[in-house]
Amino acid sequence: MKTPIISVIVPMFNEASRITRLLESLLCQTFHDFEVIIINDGSTDNSVDIAMLYCQQDNRFHLYHQTNQGLSSARNTGLKYAQGDWIVFFDSDDFIKPQLLAHWHQLACEQHIDVLIGNGERYDVHNPQKHQTTIHQRQPYQQVISGQEWVIHAVTQHQWPHFVWLQFIRHEIIKKHHLRFIDGLYHEDILWTTQLALVTQRIGFDDQPLYYYCANPNSITRKPNPQKEAKRAQSYLQIVIQLLQLADKQHQPLLANALRQQALRELGSFFILFRKRCDTKNQAIIAQQFSTYHLFPALNKGAQNWHQRWFICRVYCVLYWHRWKKR
Repeated sequence: MKTPIISVIVPMFNEASRITRLLESLLCQTFHDFEVIIINDGSTDNSVDIAMLYCQQDNRFHLYHQTNQGLSSARNTGLKYAQGDWIVFFDSDDFIKPQLLAHWHQLACEQHIDVLIGNGERYDVHNPQKHQTTIHQRQPYQQVISGQEWVIHAVTQHQWPHFVWLQFIRHEIIKKHHLRFIDGLYHEDILWTTQLALVTQRIGFDDQPLYYYCANPNSITRKPNPQKEAKRAQSYLQIVIQLLQLADKQHQPLLANALRQQALRELGSFFILFRKRCDTKNQAIIAQQFSTYHLFPALNKGAQNWHQRWFICRVYCVLYWHRWKKR
């Protein structure tokens, strides 16, 4: 069987009411040399039946099963089966324009790049006529730069689009550097994108919004659940730690500073979750965990003004209070 040019990896968990939209948009692609790898992550609805219909209809579609292990694990499983020269990860509740694969592939080949950052629109499924906003507007379009330069640019512009579903990636880059998603981590796109950028020599950008991002009302970010909110906060904390560790490994001061700045922004996301969405019990647990990491010197090293230093002190004071309150 001929090796496909593009592998489309689609994790699926209980998406019976939405996945048809994505699969239909894949069938309508003007580019035909691709495979679709659907990873059933332990669905309990009839998602599998729907996916099977497409596999029977088109031999480019393949369905694999695993017990429910989360989005990161499903994407990693998809990478094990992927045969294409290029990799894309699409979310099962989104969809794409007919020319997306053709356009992304053409740009990547013309510019001789390893990663293309595409663009998309936020799509309101309940009001399709509503004016949609593009995902990003401040990227270095019509330029080819290194991934490290991109990190510096994106952090400086306060717009780091770390969305895996907008990335068109040369498969060899993933294999050469053994890139994988961290199992069990929420907001895993952040570290994946950071690791990818740090090893990419040539990265390009497209401003055409060809991907439709559809907000999922069942998303973990929209349905408060004490345990999941605590897990999200802990995930952000791990992301902060990893970004600070990566910063310490860099020899280029601008890059190290950019990673530390991003760590501070992710600390802000952590702090909002901790204060507003975690219950008292989990706040005490997380505060205790936070105290063991001794992050103050590394965080303060990345602070560029008094406002950021004040924020770091505030985080420490609030978490110390929650830790003390437990006693």
